[in-house]
Amino acid sequence: MGLISIREGSDFIKKLKVRLIVLGTIFFIIMSISGINVVRGQTQKAIKNPVDIKIETYKGYSSGKTFSPGEVVSFSPKVLNIGVDCYLRVKIDYVNDSTNFLDYVTAFPNSLEKHGEYYYLKRVFKANETLSLFDTIQIPVDAEEKVNDERVILEIIAEAIQVDGFEPDYSLEDPWKGVVPEKNTGQIYYIDDDTEEAPKKKNPKTGDSIDAYVIIFVISAICLIITIISYSREKKKDINF
Repeated sequence: MGLISIREGSDFIKKLKVRLIVLGTIFFIIMSISGINVVRGQTQKAIKNPVDIKIETYKGYSSGKTFSPGEVVSFSPKVLNIGVDCYLRVKIDYVNDSTNFLDYVTAFPNSLEKHGEYYYLKRVFKANETLSLFDTIQIPVDAEEKVNDERVILEIIAEAIQVDGFEPDYSLEDPWKGVVPEKNTGQIYYIDDDTEEAPKKKNPKTGDSIDAYVIIFVISAICLIITIISYSREKKKDINF
């Protein structure tokens, strides 16, 4: 009776491990297919709708030059569309006061209309198009009173959103109606000492769903391998017995 019970228990364990291997294999296959579909979907979305912009700045002075209050500086930032057609808006803050920004620059495009904190381009921003924001900028006469450490700060943020399936309403305070832009890029300039830095990025990561599938895929693969190894060892014990 004891020997029969041992063998029955051993058979039960073997059957259980076989079932676990089958279930693990099915789960592994399902996760593999799901992961491939997610990666494929993300890739197709990126290929189908690659909204992308960047900011470049052209300066008409040598590096290290210092400026006096009231001086006009040759300084021309441009937004480049390096992706597909999109809608564009820019936010410009100068010496911590954006309300009088237009008083300090020349050649600001008429196609940009202010709504709230942003200037909106009231047309489609075409692929490979370059939009010049202004040609010169004046150092405020009261710059030392406006900024700390006598640094003249200019911050430019450009945001873009896809054209397909979206229509801005320029009669609203927020023409984009709260829709989160697909691309956000920006630059902070310290004009008086000719340095610049990028502000903190606001866009969320787009690869989070892919990362989750990769983690689950790896865990399921490890579990499947452990189960197969354990089953193989049990088979060897039975043969030796």
